[in-house]
Amino acid sequence: MFAVPIYAGGPKPQTGAQRHEAIAREARAREELEGLREHALRGAVRGALWSTLLALALLRTRYAAARLAWIPLEARAFAWLEGVWPPPTICPLSPASAILRISALLV
Repeated sequence: MFAVPIYAGGPKPQTGAQRHEAIAREARAREELEGLREHALRGAVRGALWSTLLALALLRTRYAAARLAWIPLEARAFAWLEGVWPPPTICPLSPASAILRISALLV
């Protein structure tokens, strides 16, 4: 698994204490995201589905001001997600609900 910083796009920590705090925050966010994927999404969302959810959540949280630029990408991604999303008996959350829950963890 790649270790991509979740706080990407934010200010970089300057002091040792700030770095430690950022690392701890990122570790908590990673644990919460993994818990969401395994429990709420019942482990049914992996690979390209998971990557697409993360990308859309990141766009919504970090680049909301530029939303007009990525609306076409979002529309295509939602159309694709709807076509490949597991049935409700396997994964009770919809793609939109999953993105909102992930977005809340990235704030």
